[in-house]
Amino acid sequence: MQPNGMIFWDWNGTLMDDVDFTHSCLNWMLETHGYPQRYDLAAYRELFGFPIEDYYRCAGFDFARHPYPELAARFMEHYNAGVPGCAVTAHAHGPRDERLEPPACHGRCHACGGRAYRAQCRARGQVCRPAHRGLPGCD
Repeated sequence: MQPNGMIFWDWNGTLMDDVDFTHSCLNWMLETHGYPQRYDLAAYRELFGFPIEDYYRCAGFDFARHPYPELAARFMEHYNAGVPGCAVTAHAHGPRDERLEPPACHGRCHACGGRAYRAQCRARGQVCRPAHRGLPGCD
């Protein structure tokens, strides 16, 4: 593999602190679809995993009542509407000595991965670069 001078970062949970919001989204989804169970943050952390379809099953969604594609679409609609309010994590945007900036990062182009980040950028008509949230980018 050839080095390309870029560093790719995961957005959700690494650079953007969305855990409280995604936890509230799960409980909102359960309530909206008529399920009685709710999860505290510790239980949410235990439940969450990949593939997402398995996570939904573990949370108690019945795909015979509510097909997974419909649930996923509804979740993303709700998530995308609220995720701009999520903060950048302290270690991504804190004092210089606390940031995720090892020496190997300096002078390199940074790019973010994650569907939520790309969706946010597209919704605002922006190119997906961390600089749009105050992080180092490729400008």
